[in-house]
Amino acid sequence: MYSLGLMLLMVNLALGQDFTALDDYVELQIEQKRFPGAVIGIQDGNYQYTFKYGRTEYPGDPEDQALLKTSIFDLASVSKVVGCTTAAMLLWEQGRLNVEESVQYYVPEFPHPTVRIRHLLLHNSGLPADAPLGNRIWTKEEVLDWLYTKSTLLSTPGQKYLYSDLSMVTLQQVIERITETTLDVYLDENIFKPLGMQSTMFNPSADLKYRIPPTQRDEVVRKRLIWGEVHDPTAFYLEGVSGNAGLFSTVYDLLKFMQMMLGKNSLFKYETLLYWTKVEEGLPYANSRALGWDTVPIQTYPPCGSKFSKNSFGHTGYTGTSVWADRDTDLIVVILTNRVYPDDKTSVVQFRYEVTNIIVDILKKQHELTQ
Repeated sequence: MYSLGLMLLMVNLALGQDFTALDDYVELQIEQKRFPGAVIGIQDGNYQYTFKYGRTEYPGDPEDQALLKTSIFDLASVSKVVGCTTAAMLLWEQGRLNVEESVQYYVPEFPHPTVRIRHLLLHNSGLPADAPLGNRIWTKEEVLDWLYTKSTLLSTPGQKYLYSDLSMVTLQQVIERITETTLDVYLDENIFKPLGMQSTMFNPSADLKYRIPPTQRDEVVRKRLIWGEVHDPTAFYLEGVSGNAGLFSTVYDLLKFMQMMLGKNSLFKYETLLYWTKVEEGLPYANSRALGWDTVPIQTYPPCGSKFSKNSFGHTGYTGTSVWADRDTDLIVVILTNRVYPDDKTSVVQFRYEVTNIIVDILKKQHELTQ
């Protein structure tokens, strides 16, 4: 009699659903200690596939435990699009936010009158990448005071691309002034709850810690294992709720969210989704960015691989996360890892590229077999 696992493998092979190449590649990366574990989600039209590999830490580490398909990952900068950008998009659709308006119109104490909302979203505001945080703990008040009284522009707004956490922190302040509530409350009430994203949140509660993979063993500033709290320092100093980082989520919630961004069961008009995810043209530099989102990045190993169409959009996160969707093929790929564990010395740049290409090749073969 066949085992259940063998029977499932036989069914998958009969249907052309052979993900062995994906399994082998991801498991090799874990063996090479690229990261302790990964959860990968695929939405191919109406078909959804999810996979988990490895554990939350390396075998023998003190807090090591089983990784779950429902594990809740620190999204890092994927928060910029799932959180802050989406809040801005909703306010824009409602006519409450004008992307051509100056930041000062909404936040009078912001010191740079020529910076517009569009500049923040395109990362060409001229703001630095971050505040000079150094190796000490900052308070929320200190971070915002530095932004309002000490920050300077490194270039003329609109003229140069510089990926900036401060741009999204600034956008957060705009959103909170308009909505008269905090970013986390606004997103939960207007985006996450309506979409049924029950495992997406800032500042997860302690009773969810068993579902959260640790990130880094910080020996310098926090002097502890970062586990169940945001890894990003700016978001941490902003008390876990920030425009640049801080969201935690699962592969299932992110697949649901990205389907919404493709126009399925969407909270937005389709025209809005297209406008916010199309590459901005006419800039004085080579650009792949849309409003908040990236499209197909101009780099050797784009995180969407080499086989996604130009009609794609997504974002990466420093902790080893990414979400990408291709409108032309109705394909979504979500990759969640905790690659910064234990000491932030590995990279998943090429890993994302290779995994996405492997997935596209597997699905192409499946489609050919079922035609």
